[in-house]
Amino acid sequence: MIKLNWRHCCVLVLIIGFVGCAPPGSRNRKIPQIKLTVQNTLPIQRRDVPVVVSLNELREIAPDFSFDAYLVVSGQPPEEIPSQADDLNYDGQKDELVFLANLEPQETKVFTIRYTPDNPVAVMLGFHKRTRAGIFPELGGIAALESELAAYRLLQNGAIQPYGKQTDLLLSVESRFQGDLGYRKSVSPELRREFDRNNIPISRNTVVEILKPFSSWMIHSQDNQQRYLVRKDDDDLKIYRGEELSIDRLVNQRTAQSVESDAVMIPLISENYSIGCGGFALWDENGQKRIVPTGVADYVRVLADGPVRSVVQRIIPNWRLSSGTIGVTSTVMIYGGNRWIEHRINISGIASNHWIATGIPALKGGVGKDGANGWLWTWGDTHTTSYSKKCGMGVIFPTDRYQRYEDLTSLDSEMGSIVALLRPNESGLLRYYAFSLWGDAVDGLGAKDEFDEYAQITATALNAPPVLKLLSEMSEKEAKAGEESGDQADE
Repeated sequence: MIKLNWRHCCVLVLIIGFVGCAPPGSRNRKIPQIKLTVQNTLPIQRRDVPVVVSLNELREIAPDFSFDAYLVVSGQPPEEIPSQADDLNYDGQKDELVFLANLEPQETKVFTIRYTPDNPVAVMLGFHKRTRAGIFPELGGIAALESELAAYRLLQNGAIQPYGKQTDLLLSVESRFQGDLGYRKSVSPELRREFDRNNIPISRNTVVEILKPFSSWMIHSQDNQQRYLVRKDDDDLKIYRGEELSIDRLVNQRTAQSVESDAVMIPLISENYSIGCGGFALWDENGQKRIVPTGVADYVRVLADGPVRSVVQRIIPNWRLSSGTIGVTSTVMIYGGNRWIEHRINISGIASNHWIATGIPALKGGVGKDGANGWLWTWGDTHTTSYSKKCGMGVIFPTDRYQRYEDLTSLDSEMGSIVALLRPNESGLLRYYAFSLWGDAVDGLGAKDEFDEYAQITATALNAPPVLKLLSEMSEKEAKAGEESGDQADE
């Protein structure tokens, strides 16, 4: 909900004018704006691609730019794009803009950032929340964060424990309804009646997204912000509730000590691993051993808990090692519509014989390693107490930071871990990604070859972020051409 006093309302009237309804007296007023082109260089469709622009980059184009009141829009007529501005360096000033873009193969889409440079009060508009982060004592560890698709618990020893989300079966319908599930189509009155008969809310404004041709679809119920997964199963179509934010529900169930079979999320691995999925430790090359961050003085803060992105940061200011004292900052991010996390590690004072170790558990279904292209992945069973379903995990890292792989099987309980040993750059920064996927997920996979393909596509996409270009002035012809391109892609 948006809470506004009268001063906020004045600014909000101006913002509403950004998207087409000019307030009285402002018809001739020029709204400050910045044009941003986002280019997908890959020959594949990409959904919910993070677009991140810093305040410094925006002010290079528009020195008076402010995050106090702004909107991101695209298309004709302009449609508002959910976005947020975050303070990532914790100095009290928002310094980074982030939103998500849907891009067709090799499409270039134009976005407009409209703002008011002279408003006296900051205005925050509400968007549908697609991520969550927080410090939850009931869950143990140091913090947890999630998107609609995946959840992760950050542990004191530096490990990250992934969770799979349960998918509730709502109803089954005959396969003849499959004809209703074309891309961007609305749901037919006949299929809508099946929802109504089962008391399942679905709005008149619906859009269908094809997840896998002839196999799985997502129905987006726009007005009530619900999603429904449709899977083909023999001669029927199974309709499930789309995955949603559920950490708070997990906390409640953990407090109530519910049985695991009733849980809304299932841990994919135990918490005994020193690395987990994309966690970190130090590697002592001289002693050939790992060093985990336990028994150290630290503090944790949630930098963002927003609709588009959530961020958790852990700071260890003085980590005493035999070679001296180092400082470590671990920042973990998750984005709406994505199951991967971004992990940034800043480290100061590290000796040449110490590296950063990150990796994955060695599941019994197999481990794949590709140091030349910078990824590591595994496939197998979840091995939780009452579930044994297929799942996969992976880590994607910069190849120029890669040293070698190390097998920690003898050091970890149960199945052990495979880690990549990495060196931070000259500034002490290392950035990599980790992801998890299990069989009950929205895009769940049932076979290793399917997961191998998924891991390769994920690695390719993360290694080829969209190309961004900020423009202070754009001709009407260029702007119109870009926006029409975006409109055609949406049709």
